[in-house]
Order: sequence, then structure tokens, then C-alpha cells
Amino acid sequence: MPQRIIEVSPSRPLRLPGWNGDDVFFVRQGLIAKYNFGSVARRQILAVRFAGEAIIPRPGVCDYGIQAVIKSDIIVIPRAGWDEAAETEPELAALLLRTLQRHEAIAHQWLLNCGAKDAASRIAHLICEIAARSPAADSHGFENPFTQQQFGELPGKPV
Repeated sequence: MPQRIIEVSPSRPLRLPGWNGDDVFFVRQGLIAKYNFGSVARRQILAVRFAGEAIIPRPGVCDYGIQAVIKSDIIVIPRAGWDEAAETEPELAALLLRTLQRHEAIAHQWLLNCGAKDAASRIAHLICEIAARSPAADSHGFENPFTQQQFGELPGKPV
């Protein structure tokens, strides 16, 4: 399967909203976010992907952008190579299904947080999620990778 590794910095988007979902992105090292702009051009982070996780877009135009939160190494796999490998490798297809199911469960929790919790509860849940998903977290804690502005863009509505 053809692939390349790119290094991305948080200073500029990897993909802008409206890009063609022609690549699959695996986070080799670092942290990336899916984002879009809500009302009054306020950026909102829709999902985050830590090392070992992926952004697997639907084919066609994507309604979100991708940007690194911290300096990151990303494995980029062209959609054609990805689709072919997923069709011919049952282990990869099973991994894809588990990955998509996990992403869906996380997205459902984010949706619940957005609608049913106050700001303090949303931030508390977010901190727990970072601790649970970050490969750098251990029993002694973790380093918060997000800026204060990004924390405001994460929980679903202004805090």
C-alpha cells in the first residue's frame, strides 16, 4: 500500500474544510484535530486523534478541516490504496470496523456532552478523555497538549 510520512506543525491546516477525502491519515506521533467553523466564524474542534488513531474520511468533499494540535508525524495513505487493502486484507477490514466503531462511540459522547452538561462538566470530561486516550499519560499524569484557546474550541459550545 503506497504511503508517505509527513511532519505537520500546528501553525497551518493540513486540510481546509471542503477538501476531497482522497487520503487517510494515521497519527504516527503527535495529535491532530478535525475542525470546522460554527456561527460567527468561531472555530470548533469536532474530534481529536492521538498517536495510533486515524482520520478516515468518506469519499468526496469533507465538511471539516484537519490541523495538528502539536507537532505531529502523519502517515498519509491514498484512498485508492487504502480501499484496495481494506478489500483484500480481512485483518485490516476488521481493524477499520473497530476503529470506526470507537470513533462513533467517542462522537456520541461528545454530542451528549454538548447538549446535556454544563461548561465545567464538559471540561472535566474532556480532561478525563485526554488522560484516557493520550499515549503519553501514565499513573503520574499527563501533559496537557491543548492551548487555552483550543480548550475553548473543544467542548462543543463556548465555555
